Amino acid sequence: MQWFELLRPAQRLPSTFAEKYRDRVTPEAFELLCAMFLYDPAAQPSASDVLEHPYFTTEEPQPARAIELAELEGDWHEFESKALRKERDRVDREARRAARGEAEKRKTDGAPVEGERDAKRARGEAEVAETEAQMGVEDVQLQE
Repeated sequence: MQWFELLRPAQRLPSTFAEKYRDRVTPEAFELLCAMFLYDPAAQPSASDVLEHPYFTTEEPQPARAIELAELEGDWHEFESKALRKERDRVDREARRAARGEAEKRKTDGAPVEGERDAKRARGEAEVAETEAQMGVEDVQLQE
């Protein structure tokens, strides 16, 4: 850092972490917290080292499944709606994929694809209407 020398405190204050938390947590937890809060990133434990620490491996209570979460009450609308939306999108993709496969199959058989004639008819009618509109404008201009 460019300004480190100017911003460094004039005196080093003793850490109050130990006096605040040593009595509140277990010795293994305190040891782990001290290791994780080291200023030097090279001296800090990695995530795998933290998970192998005695706090996680030997301390009571032993890890267990959170069966209470199955009966958790509350407003989970966002999570539920997101899951429903993902499921709906998946079903839509599968339906489109199946329809695309049927369309390809019909094209190879030579049968017209459902809706293809209607699309051509609508396109043709739109072109006729546009042409008539242009001719109507030209007729009005010629009559003047």
